[in-house]
Amino acid sequence: MGLFIVWRCSLLLFSFFALYLLGGFLNPQKVNFLAALSSWDGGHFISIAQNGYQAPEQYAFFPLYPLLIRAFAPFFLENFKLTALFVSSFFSLLAIIFFQKLAKVDYKNGDVQKSIIFLLASPVAFFLAAAYSESLFIFLACASFYFSRSQKWGRAGVFASFASAAKPFGILLFIVLVFEYLKQKNFEVRKIGLNILLVFIAPLGLLFYMAFLKFKLGNAFFFIVSESNWQRQFIAFAPKVFFEKYLSVFSFENLGTRFFAQGALELFSVIFFILVLIYSLGRLRSTYLLYCFLLLVTALSTGVLTSFPRFFLLAFPLFFTFPDFCQNRLFERFLLYNFVLFQGLFLTLFLTGIWVA
Repeated sequence: MGLFIVWRCSLLLFSFFALYLLGGFLNPQKVNFLAALSSWDGGHFISIAQNGYQAPEQYAFFPLYPLLIRAFAPFFLENFKLTALFVSSFFSLLAIIFFQKLAKVDYKNGDVQKSIIFLLASPVAFFLAAAYSESLFIFLACASFYFSRSQKWGRAGVFASFASAAKPFGILLFIVLVFEYLKQKNFEVRKIGLNILLVFIAPLGLLFYMAFLKFKLGNAFFFIVSESNWQRQFIAFAPKVFFEKYLSVFSFENLGTRFFAQGALELFSVIFFILVLIYSLGRLRSTYLLYCFLLLVTALSTGVLTSFPRFFLLAFPLFFTFPDFCQNRLFERFLLYNFVLFQGLFLTLFLTGIWVA
């Protein structure tokens, strides 16, 4: 709780000074904190909460987060931007609480605290406080994993089902929960009980959204069609995306432009994700490794990586290995300081309307 409060207050203060100190780019009299933290995807979530789905491209945004904004809006006098930021902050707190609970199942307190610090310091952690659904999804995924480790399969399935209504990646939890169940049974068929059926609750969130799409648009898979409006597909060959498209960064054709910087950030994020995932082999529970691997492959298979830096947050189990990864005190400080530095940089860019992830 203390780490969360320090992080949240630091973000608030940094956002205030970042906006006002950019006097050459912004008029301080017109600074709008709510708008700055609700830009890009946040604008679509808020629009859906206010008016429902209107444009074809909006169906790529899953409904749970907008529904929660709509539900809490009366408590904030129908100020949807303020409501969205409250919902994100509230669920980011719950996400950290369950991240801590989950980590304590396998790790000692000192390592758990370090994992939380690295998570909150990571370069794109500010998205947990913006009008995005990341904090909601991480909370639901953490809770689902936590209850699966406690063999409370009904609760694990319910939280996973909500996750599948929050983001398309939520469906991965169904696969992972089945694996975790079988792992706890030592993959012996004779030990499988009827309680495995509780795991099959996990896809219900997605199925309800698909039923809504079928009823309204006549196509239960329209959310996939909608992704094409964001240049995403779901048939790309992952290695081809990595080696052909993003290694083109090294051609330096756009050197010095925003496109080069964005491509370099995405490429570095993929490489860093893969390196941490490889390092985690044998150090992280196989269930979590499977989840992170599926997340990586799914993200690469969309054909674009415009949001990939943000996906590293969704692979939250990888942060469990950071205390072991940073046993050298000097390296730990180096990595942590760089995380904080880049979070400040990316937050500043985001607040000024520049796409980060």
